[in-house]
Amino acid sequence: LIRLVPHPVMVGFVNGLTLVMLKAQLTHFQSAGKYLSVLSAEGRATYGCALLTMALVKFGIPKLQEKIEAAKAIPPTLGGVILSAMAAKYFAWPVKTLADVAGSETFRGGLAILPRLGLPSSFWAPLMSAPLKTVKIILPYAITMAAVGSIESLLTL
Repeated sequence: LIRLVPHPVMVGFVNGLTLVMLKAQLTHFQSAGKYLSVLSAEGRATYGCALLTMALVKFGIPKLQEKIEAAKAIPPTLGGVILSAMAAKYFAWPVKTLADVAGSETFRGGLAILPRLGLPSSFWAPLMSAPLKTVKIILPYAITMAAVGSIESLLTL
């Protein structure tokens, strides 16, 4: 299936995805609409934490994986983020946290605020009352979403 997609389309998709992700990430390097200054404590900590994460992903974690077999179970990106977050917490760097971005109220209540896994009873009601009519409505959208997900997975291999 992926052979049907031309190489320039794949490259364009991945480049476009990269730009979207970059733009989304750059907002974390801003305060009051302006980019953080390297001279400020928050700027140094933020840029330093980003550089530390990149260095760990590119050099640190792969070197560790060469020496310790069990370390291969952790992807370098995940390991870099975890170690950088631990360093920021340990050294009390003034970096934005998820609580700063989403609001501390979001995390009040701990794990109890997480949703339960499963489908609500209202999900099954339309299928029980008019199953064929419901499937005819849902099926085209489901196929489209499945196709987009499959193509996106193939393009980002």
